[in-house]
Amino acid sequence: MTWTALIAQTSRILDDPSNVIYPSATIQGALEHMELLLASSRGIYEKVGNISLSNGIPTYLTHASLSDYILPLRITINNVPLTSAEFKNVAAAYPTWYTDTGIPEFFFPLGATILGFYPVPNGSLTAVCTYIAVPPTGAIGSGSPVVPD
Repeated sequence: MTWTALIAQTSRILDDPSNVIYPSATIQGALEHMELLLASSRGIYEKVGNISLSNGIPTYLTHASLSDYILPLRITINNVPLTSAEFKNVAAAYPTWYTDTGIPEFFFPLGATILGFYPVPNGSLTAVCTYIAVPPTGAIGSGSPVVPD
């Protein structure tokens, strides 16, 4: 079912104030679907956080500083955007990627929770990461709608 169809169906159910045509179980199901829609629309959102980079460390566990991190969108250092890359391409182009130092120009995900940087930071730097975050908790299956502040 498409989102448009789901919204239309739920609107029809909720527009029946007599609750004669639609039993309460159907209305509850429709409300749960709308809650899922709300959570989904709120769940895919951008957040911005900092990752502290240290001299000589090439990879960083994202959840250490970004607990709700899912996927990086953009990263900047000193307001300069880094280029997103795949690890295999960085490793092929720069075989000594883990020892070359400088101000990073590339970032690459390693699995779901680790980010690597090339060249390896040559000092203490702050990477500003714009990322997709985990949806807020309590929005799905809580039994009652959760309205964000």
